[in-house]
Amino acid sequence: MKKLLLGSVALLACATAASAADMPVKAPPVVVPVPVATWTGCFIGGHFGGGIARAESTNVGVLNSTSFPYGSSYTEDKLGVIGGGQIGCDYQFAPNWVIGAAADFSWSGVDGDATVLSPIAPARIVAYHTDRLDWFTTATARLGWTSNDFMLYVKGGAAWTRDVTSSATYVGNTLSTASGFTENRQGWVVGAGIEQRFLQNWSFTLEYNYLDFGTKTADSLVSFSTSTQIPVGSVLQRDVDLTAHLVKVGVNYRFNFFGAPVVARY
Repeated sequence: MKKLLLGSVALLACATAASAADMPVKAPPVVVPVPVATWTGCFIGGHFGGGIARAESTNVGVLNSTSFPYGSSYTEDKLGVIGGGQIGCDYQFAPNWVIGAAADFSWSGVDGDATVLSPIAPARIVAYHTDRLDWFTTATARLGWTSNDFMLYVKGGAAWTRDVTSSATYVGNTLSTASGFTENRQGWVVGAGIEQRFLQNWSFTLEYNYLDFGTKTADSLVSFSTSTQIPVGSVLQRDVDLTAHLVKVGVNYRFNFFGAPVVARY
C-alpha cells in the first residue's frame, strides 16, 4: 500500500511538470522607440518683408563744373518691400546648440530719390537723383540656441545687391545733363532671428539683417548733355557708401526634422 501511494505521488508530479512545460511563456514587453525632435536636417522656404537703405554720395573724379561740382555730396534714403526664398541645412551638435548654413535671394522694391541744389552759382541748378536696389542675396553661417521647438540664432556672412542709379541736372526748367549707372555690389551681413516649429516639418521665422556694402566709386555715364563742360559719353564719378536694413518673416519646410529614436517606450 505504501509503495502504491509513493508511486501515485511520483506520477502526479511528473504529470504536473509536463503540463507546466506545455504552458505558453509570456512574451517580453515590446520596446516602442519614440523619435526625439532635432533641428538636424535641411530646409527650403519663402519670405517677405521690408527694407530701408541709405546711400551717401560724394562727387569725385576729374570733372568739376557748375553741373557737377567736385566734393558736393548728398544722402539718399530708400525704402520698399522685399520677397524671395531661402535654402539651407542645420546640425544640432549638443542638446541646446545648432550650427547651420543658408543662402537666400530677395527681389527688392527698395528705392528712393534725392533733390540737390548746386552749391556753386547760379543756385538755379538742381540735380535729381533716383536710386533703386533690384535684389539682395546672402550666404551665411549661423549659430542657434534651441529649446525644443524654439530657436534663437545669430548669423553672418557675405551679401550682394544690384544698385541702379540715374541723375538729371536742370538749369531752371531746362534739362542740362542726364547720366546713370547699374552695378552689382558685394558686402557683408550680420543678423539675428527666431524660428518656431508649428507642425512636424514646418517652422516660422522672424529675422533682422544689417547689410553693409562699403564705399565704392561708381562711374556714371552721361547719356545727354547741353553743357560743353560735360559732353555726352563722359563719366561722372561718385563715391557711394551703401547700407541697408532688412526685416523678414518666413516659413520653412524642414526635411528629416526628427532624428534617430533615442527614447524607449514600453
